[in-house]
Amino acid sequence: HHADALALKPVMTLFLERRPSRLRVLVLGRQTTYGPLARLYAADQVVDVGESELRFKPVEMEDFLIQRGFPPLTPNALAQLTDRVEGWIVALQLLAAEAGKTRKIEGLLLATEGRRTWLVQYLTTQILARFSLPQTEFLLRTSILERFNVSLAAAVTGVQAADVVLSTTIEAGLPVVQLDSRHEWFRYHHLFQELLQEQLHQAVDGAAIAGLHRRAAAWLARHDQVTAAVRHALAAEDLPLAAAILETAVRPEILRGGTQQAQDWLSLFPNDALDQYPRLLLDLCLLGLIGVRPNLARLVARAEVALTSAEMADKERQQAQDELSVYAIYAQFYKRNFARVKELVQEGEQRLANSATLTLAWFLHIQMHLAWYAGKPHYAVAKGNQAIEAFRDAGFDQVVIAIRRNQAQISATSGYARQALAMHREITTSAQPNRSFAINELAETHASAISLHYWMDDIEGAKREQHAALALAQRLADPVLIRQITSLNSLFSMARTTGIPSENEDSLPDTMGSVLPLNRLY
Repeated sequence: HHADALALKPVMTLFLERRPSRLRVLVLGRQTTYGPLARLYAADQVVDVGESELRFKPVEMEDFLIQRGFPPLTPNALAQLTDRVEGWIVALQLLAAEAGKTRKIEGLLLATEGRRTWLVQYLTTQILARFSLPQTEFLLRTSILERFNVSLAAAVTGVQAADVVLSTTIEAGLPVVQLDSRHEWFRYHHLFQELLQEQLHQAVDGAAIAGLHRRAAAWLARHDQVTAAVRHALAAEDLPLAAAILETAVRPEILRGGTQQAQDWLSLFPNDALDQYPRLLLDLCLLGLIGVRPNLARLVARAEVALTSAEMADKERQQAQDELSVYAIYAQFYKRNFARVKELVQEGEQRLANSATLTLAWFLHIQMHLAWYAGKPHYAVAKGNQAIEAFRDAGFDQVVIAIRRNQAQISATSGYARQALAMHREITTSAQPNRSFAINELAETHASAISLHYWMDDIEGAKREQHAALALAQRLADPVLIRQITSLNSLFSMARTTGIPSENEDSLPDTMGSVLPLNRLY
């Protein structure tokens, strides 16, 4: 029976709570908040068969189709169908009807992408027809969202009582997927979402849809969901909005050490449109500097051209030009054109001494390297200390890992091996590998320590550092770094130690030049 009269509620409550102990009752409903059920749940007297249990599993979908005359599915075909249908039984049955009498799997898969006549009719006559016009408009407008909560839905649709409409939608049994345990974030079933989007494009024009995407982008940007915000801005074909979101988000993310995340965000933006936005090109240059990328020189040249036509205040333009001049120095540095690096540093020394903090920090960093290569270790360490302070003032603390490693290498090449080992140990124990940049720098630090242990004939110590470096490289999922670190196994297998106990570092030689490198190989 379909019991929806309020007068029946006390009767049903009394019946459920005082039923005979051996009586089993099947209760069907759109929600599980019916009063007596809470007490029955507490008494462990309810077997709950919910949406996840009712959804077809892959093997059940295949059995369903075989019973209707389809041949067994290949693993690839079953995976495709599972991804498209997501266990939605009604959709599977209608798609099977769409495939026609041929009962071919190819036709079934094509039906998930084609006109889907039966599904469209089901949507319009069995679902949307049950809702009022405002509720239907809510469904169509929110269909542009990959995921949503009440606040985002309200921002996009303009419906203040979005929570009420959303609850009504869920209670009506529409294919809405709950994404978290707090019942805050949802998404539509993918096929259902596509059908809604088709109806949306028939109901309103492109300008209106672009407006929905702009509202979504604005809300998502305010709530730090940068990837989704940029995608919606681009869906609205609003490049200035997408660029503004990235200009606000990327640089702070880099300074927090999220270099990979920043790179992923920038990769969303059309490459051929970057020349209109020099700030984004400067961010790419910064990522190129950090990642020692061979294309840094090309990025610098591209940013120089973009700056000439950009509309900027004089002070902002000067800061951008100073920043770009430092990137130009590093581009030559990575090409190992040290003579040109020295010239550029001398040319910019007076001007860049008063530049923005981050620009000054990178300039001090390159001065440290020049002093090191010039055989001035004490001056190099001093410049490194100045760079550390500047990076901290700029909020880019994680670069300190790299500078401290450089200072340890300076100590090692100056003949202070044990001091260098202690510095490496201090870096790896104090740093927090919580973002991609810090993880990479710590992996590089362990790799530097591998070299130090190896040339001091401490093969076991080198292996320990290798294991630590490999674990960090695997966290980054960096195949190049993993391959480089793993390749050291062949070197270790050829090496022979001098019998120095690796646990007793006090017995290690104080310099790395006490034994010729080839003496370590058979």
